[in-house]
Amino acid sequence: FRLDEFALSAPNMRPERLSELLRVRGIHGVLVAPLPGQQVSLDFDFSEFAVVGLGTSVSQPPIDRIADDHFYAAKLAYEKCRALGYRRIGLSITASISRRLEHRWWSGYLVAQQQAAPRLAIPSLMPETRDQIPPLLNGWISRHRLDAVIFALRDESQMGCAPPHVGLISLSVQQTDGQVAGIKQDEAGVGAGAVDLLVEKLN
Repeated sequence: FRLDEFALSAPNMRPERLSELLRVRGIHGVLVAPLPGQQVSLDFDFSEFAVVGLGTSVSQPPIDRIADDHFYAAKLAYEKCRALGYRRIGLSITASISRRLEHRWWSGYLVAQQQAAPRLAIPSLMPETRDQIPPLLNGWISRHRLDAVIFALRDESQMGCAPPHVGLISLSVQQTDGQVAGIKQDEAGVGAGAVDLLVEKLN
């Protein structure tokens, strides 16, 4: 097998033209990269192709997708915080990212919180955009007396605003160098799994 790249965003490229191009070249399998920004749908007829999506961004049309287990990641992060002695643990995530992940991080956090401390219902800090978090962060931490915060992304502009006594956890650590605690998503494993599934479908 060989991997060729085609971009629907290329000049003069339309879904119908790309579909015809794939057919002419004898390409029967399509690996769909994550969609940009808040885009969740793709105007493309996959009915003639074996198709697998990378990540969860494509919700329409419904296709098979390979992604990290965001629900388990958030649940694990919360449980690890509890194991280290943190008790009042909050989640800071933008509403836009939460929707894009179909609320899997938020759900994992809520389930872990309910299982560990059902009386400790701490509302998540969930404004619409990332730049809204820094001005709200310290007030939210103080109001709920938090001793740890789980952030969706490793973002210094957000995490750097937190008081020094608060534990900081990221749900998308890029490097395992010990600089930031949290979950390292397995992009290589997701890519390999997606290709394996696509090959199985082609076979």
